[in-house]
Amino acid sequence: MKTFDELKLANPIVQAISNMGFEEPTPIQEMTIPTAMMGRDLIGQAQTGTGKTAAYGIPLVVLSEAPPIPLKSIDNLKGQKRSPRPKPGSSRRPRSTR
Repeated sequence: MKTFDELKLANPIVQAISNMGFEEPTPIQEMTIPTAMMGRDLIGQAQTGTGKTAAYGIPLVVLSEAPPIPLKSIDNLKGQKRSPRPKPGSSRRPRSTR
């Protein structure tokens, strides 16, 4: 069985897990944490009390601390055409030409 250190988690995360009294990952955690850390989808099945919540939650915490994805600034959007908004009360459905 691996340790939480061997799962390549950041030291503060490993320390927090240790402070909660957990010494080593359960089998479901050992199998799912590395996959989730790669950003891959996964489905895990294990009995109640085996640590599934932590298996999904630990990577969620780690990945949420990653640098944010840069978004386009408003200045970059200038000059882009956008469809006009309909006037309040008007219908968006096409009207019959008959």
